[in-house]
Amino acid sequence: MTRLRARLVAWVESFVADDDTGERAGAAEATRRLRLAVAQSALGALSTVVMGGLYAALGSPLSALALLILGVGLLLLPYALRRGASVQLVGNGLTALAFLAILAVALRSGGPTSPSVAWNFLLPLAIYAVCGRRSAMAWTVLAAAQIAGLELAAVAGVTFPQDFSGRALAMLRAVADAGVLIAVVALLLVVDATRAAALEAQRAAELALDRQRILEDMHDGVGSHLLGLLVQSRAGTLQPDDLTRSLESCVDDLRLIVDSLDPQQASLPMALAALRARVVARCESVGIALRWEIDEAPLMRVSPPTSLQILRALQEMLNNALRHAQASTVEVRVSLHGSDAEPSRRLEIAVSDDGVGLGPAGEPGAELKGAPTGRGMKSLRTRARKLGGVLVVEARQPRGLRVAIELPPPSSRDSVTGSVELQ
Repeated sequence: MTRLRARLVAWVESFVADDDTGERAGAAEATRRLRLAVAQSALGALSTVVMGGLYAALGSPLSALALLILGVGLLLLPYALRRGASVQLVGNGLTALAFLAILAVALRSGGPTSPSVAWNFLLPLAIYAVCGRRSAMAWTVLAAAQIAGLELAAVAGVTFPQDFSGRALAMLRAVADAGVLIAVVALLLVVDATRAAALEAQRAAELALDRQRILEDMHDGVGSHLLGLLVQSRAGTLQPDDLTRSLESCVDDLRLIVDSLDPQQASLPMALAALRARVVARCESVGIALRWEIDEAPLMRVSPPTSLQILRALQEMLNNALRHAQASTVEVRVSLHGSDAEPSRRLEIAVSDDGVGLGPAGEPGAELKGAPTGRGMKSLRTRARKLGGVLVVEARQPRGLRVAIELPPPSSRDSVTGSVELQ
């Protein structure tokens, strides 16, 4: 049995192209349905050949011919899929062929009393596994219409041919009922096996994406800091304070990467809470009061890549305020502004302080003069653009600075570009 199953699985997999995009997480369901269609065609062809031979042996060649035609169609299904035919089109087409074959057999074996009528119950199940709920509902209606139509025709006095003796008919009915039960069990097993294979492929794809994200995050964050240190060290310009700040930045960046991927901190609010715990200690060590106000509702389902971008932007804004602003109070605010009906609705991530403002180069350290153009602000502007938002820098009265990134609300973002995603 194990060897037979292995051969069936190998035969099914031979119809899935090596470069099939269904192995990627976004299209795993398409691959699952293709595998189901191929597996069902193999099982269906085998059962129709057996039943066709039985019907022919018991005296109904026309019924056997109908089943033979259906079996040929089922055998051709995998090859049609390999040539690029739509699973939906082929699946519904073969279900229509099965529907007609059932009707042909019923018309030669007693109409509503035919053993083949029970096969109608398989049609919605088989098509649901391959083509989804809409097709299944349509074939449920058609199967019910066939059963009801045969019953009404019998009530109206229509006489149906009967190719079988009473004994043969009883045997066929028992075989049909048993066959339906076996087919349902086999279908469930096939569905379960293909679903497990699709989930495994999706998990593998997600792991590969996570590895790629971690590599990119390490390159953009820690790698960038270490490269800067290496250049300064070779040039002999590395100062102890610069070394300390860069190493702190590396450690902070590693913590952000871990927080954004840690299953124990699966949501952005939890990662923000971890960031707050670290920032509180820094603020207390330099005598700065920290105010923290986070609206968690719009952040609950932000994807890990976007969480990391938001955490990095917020950390950079906090670092600027703590290192350069000479402030006594720093305030962090993440909130959603505007109602659902307002086109200007936005998610705001802001850090405000009561420090000295911006200098001529656009870096914290002196009174605000002109547009911010320093390296720190350029970095924040780049992060805002990656998130699909804009950077806003405002002077506070009587003194201080407010730096914010304004984004469209989470429900309108697309994770493909690294922005907020509702999973």
